[in-house]
Amino acid sequence: MKKYTGHIPPCGIFCGSCPKYKIDCEGAEHHCSRENWEMIYTCCVEKKKYKFCYECYDYPCSYFHNFSKSWLTITDSKDNIMDNQVFIKNDGPEYFLKKMNERLK
Repeated sequence: MKKYTGHIPPCGIFCGSCPKYKIDCEGAEHHCSRENWEMIYTCCVEKKKYKFCYECYDYPCSYFHNFSKSWLTITDSKDNIMDNQVFIKNDGPEYFLKKMNERLK
């Protein structure tokens, strides 16, 4: 499994565990503003200028809930992005990447 050291998207997905990243994706900085991620990315980053969804007063909103449910159906990692939001908030994005990459081994 290849290590992921790129951007963490606002939804808190660990791109290293994403089925698309394993095949042909370069990570969130190239992909999260398109397809299923567009609504969350646009709302969080472009409109509200947040880095992560947990920073928003509306968190967890209906966009996030719906995306969280769909994420669990498309990934084989079973990452719970609500748990990831808490992890990032409490321990920071750098530690999050480190621990998630360790899980890949």
